[in-house]
Amino acid sequence: MKSPSSLMQTRLLTHLLRSGTALALAAAPLVHAGDTHPVMEAARARIAAFHQSQPDNGALLRVVYFHAADQAPLANHRTRVDRIMKDVSRFYREEMAARFSVETPGLPLELRDGSTIIHEVRGQHPATQYNHQSGDAIWNEVKAALTETIRPDREHVLILHGLCGKEGDLHVFHAPYYGAGWSDHRRGLCHAADCEKLDPELLTATDQPFIFKEHYYERKELSVAEFNTWYLGGIAHELGHGLGFPHDNGSPGEAAGVSLMGGGNLHYREDLWGGKNPAYLALATALRFAAHPMVTRSDKARWQPAAASIDLTDVRSTPGKIRISGRVLSDIPVCALIATAWPTDARTDHGAMTFCSAIREDGSFEVELTHLNKPSWHLKLGALQVNGAETKDRLTLYLDSEAKPDSDRLLADWRKLTAAKSQTVTAKPEPALKTNTPATTAIDLSGTWRFAADPQDHGANATREQWRFP
Repeated sequence: MKSPSSLMQTRLLTHLLRSGTALALAAAPLVHAGDTHPVMEAARARIAAFHQSQPDNGALLRVVYFHAADQAPLANHRTRVDRIMKDVSRFYREEMAARFSVETPGLPLELRDGSTIIHEVRGQHPATQYNHQSGDAIWNEVKAALTETIRPDREHVLILHGLCGKEGDLHVFHAPYYGAGWSDHRRGLCHAADCEKLDPELLTATDQPFIFKEHYYERKELSVAEFNTWYLGGIAHELGHGLGFPHDNGSPGEAAGVSLMGGGNLHYREDLWGGKNPAYLALATALRFAAHPMVTRSDKARWQPAAASIDLTDVRSTPGKIRISGRVLSDIPVCALIATAWPTDARTDHGAMTFCSAIREDGSFEVELTHLNKPSWHLKLGALQVNGAETKDRLTLYLDSEAKPDSDRLLADWRKLTAAKSQTVTAKPEPALKTNTPATTAIDLSGTWRFAADPQDHGANATREQWRFP
């Protein structure tokens, strides 16, 4: 893998070249590919084999700009949003290339003449009627306004809210800011806030103050540069949720910085203004991105829900560590096993550690979890399938007084869980969805629930907690 310093130098050079600041270096490559990662390499081989010769699905990320009935879109919103979306797309593309040697186009933006298409929706109510809890109502307004344009049962949508007002020198945000919990590889939704100072070109504006108010802060002052780190990072983070990605703080020592899908939304490209812990794309999130239909460009088995069973064959532990071995069975090939752990006493799952394993030809895997130093942990074992679906089996991992995980109890609890699931499936089988028909009745798209364990999480402003590994 590339060294942290070389990755940061690459990011800085890329930004300077895009802004025209480093014209003398224009001949230098923008991204230097890192070493291949064995788990990623094995996963991509399975993904490529499954989707070989499939027609392009034409999947695009839909960008909606919502503003109140009595409030025009914010200044220069079209050119700024175009820069915003291209910068966030570039972040995903650069991280996949620099960290995993995986070439992708980034996010599949909907373009016309090279510019991001923005679907504007004028709200039915004045600005005073909207706030950070208006996500469901706004989503219903958007669906009604764009009924001939967007298919919410089979597309991924980002709603940017032009609901920022002014009170003297204070910018006041009234926008929802979260990813819908029903989002997955088939369809998804996320909300984020716009502001006339939100612009990737201002990520180095450290000399300009920005004072704002939101439902977490009565008054908060940052530089314009740091504000853009927070709120552009929030868009990148919530887009991850909108694509179906859960919180993922990476594995201990995985990379310098903070994982985007952990607390990295507050660290987006901060190296451009002198920050020391820039956001990065963790392996677990990168695997999910690589398997996503927007990246594979294939709808093969896309409309089928996650359906894989995990049989644990051996569990061994030492203080602070546990090694889990097992086998995955699935009609749709599984490309990786992702184990996620976070303390049961944590207020949110932003700090969830992730540990990934390749899947052998016989379906077996082996994954080791480390840095387990709390009495009990939420443990989720996810089988990531090549169509982008992922199982979400979860239970509690307990440690004894010497910080040794109780492997016997975990194995017993897992077998009870899988037995209960087997009985449920036998009693009420879930029909597979046809590959050419979206599951319009499989999920209620009229409302949203938030992706995080914390009911107040909304990505860019989450809880402002700085996650560090124990």
